[in-house]
Amino acid sequence: MRLASRSLLLLAVILGFAGAPVASAQSRDSLGLQRFEEGKRAFDAGDFETALNAFSASLASLPSPNTRLYVARCQRALGRIASAYTSFRLAAREAQDRFVATGERRYNATRDSAAGEAQELEPRVPHLTIRVPSDLPPDFALSLNGKPLPRSAWGSTLEQDPGSVEIVATGHRLKAFRRRLVLEEGAKEQVAVRVARLPTAYLRVEYAQKPSGMGVQFDGRAVAVEFLEETSELDPGDHTLVVTAPGFSEFRWARSLKNAERTLIKVSLTPKPGSGAGARGTPRWLFWSVAGVSVAALAGGSYFTLSAASRDAEERDKDPLVRDPGLRDEINGQARTGNLLFIGGGVFALGAGVLVFTTDWGTPTSERVTARRWIRTSGRAVWVGGSF
Repeated sequence: MRLASRSLLLLAVILGFAGAPVASAQSRDSLGLQRFEEGKRAFDAGDFETALNAFSASLASLPSPNTRLYVARCQRALGRIASAYTSFRLAAREAQDRFVATGERRYNATRDSAAGEAQELEPRVPHLTIRVPSDLPPDFALSLNGKPLPRSAWGSTLEQDPGSVEIVATGHRLKAFRRRLVLEEGAKEQVAVRVARLPTAYLRVEYAQKPSGMGVQFDGRAVAVEFLEETSELDPGDHTLVVTAPGFSEFRWARSLKNAERTLIKVSLTPKPGSGAGARGTPRWLFWSVAGVSVAALAGGSYFTLSAASRDAEERDKDPLVRDPGLRDEINGQARTGNLLFIGGGVFALGAGVLVFTTDWGTPTSERVTARRWIRTSGRAVWVGGSF
């Protein structure tokens, strides 16, 4: 019993899912028929705006050539001649397609009525041709009654409803073109778009260097460093450029540019005296410091190593029975110290060798730092130091 109940429940669920699309389609068809009847009543009553809305809603739910035919008739009654003409032709084509697909002859009547009414209406349709020049900027745009007009329609003859139309053309560095006109029934109008370019000056900036923290102001407004590195189109007139960076003197440029003038500004920042900005490499004092420490460490290593070797030789000359074990430990300590100083001195010497190639040897004499090294001995101890 439980197995049979579960099977029935599963079957009911499957049938429910299968029936959902069918029910949805039936609902759309029912809504389409309902809106068609509403439109027909409004059409017979002469309320063509209400009828048009109802027929359009019906067409969206239940597409039909007959509904399209009534949409066209409503548009014609409202004076939308071009829209009606297009709808009549579309209704005739759809009716022919239905007849071919179903073989139902009732669609022949719809086709013939739509084609005949379109033919009667054709002489009343206004036509508009918008011509544009060939030399246009990439962002050139054309709109008709506030709606973008695709490039494919430029220069083509367009069917328009009678009434007022507005043509607007825009583009980079172009004066906006506007033209308003009223289309009468059967009119054939042509509008030539005239492109007038705005006066333009051209400016580009090259930077000799870009130090950290560099700021750029153009015409009193902060801009990105890259803003003017590509040629920019500007209004002719007075312009200013100010470039600043920590440790550098301010760079300022100001000029009045003329129409069609092309200008290149080469920005080279000058380091402020004593700031150290703009140095081509590491300062001299760093090289001398590293070199001084290296020499001092190597000298100290040599002293400790030689001293340990000398004392070790003295101990070896003595009778083994009189040698001092504590002195042996001290000699070994000196030897280890000498080795460590040699290793440290070698590392600093390597660093000094690298700095030879990175040091700014053009640094003024007043900025040089002298390294002084000294070695002192006291009994069995040695002291290594320096000053800069």
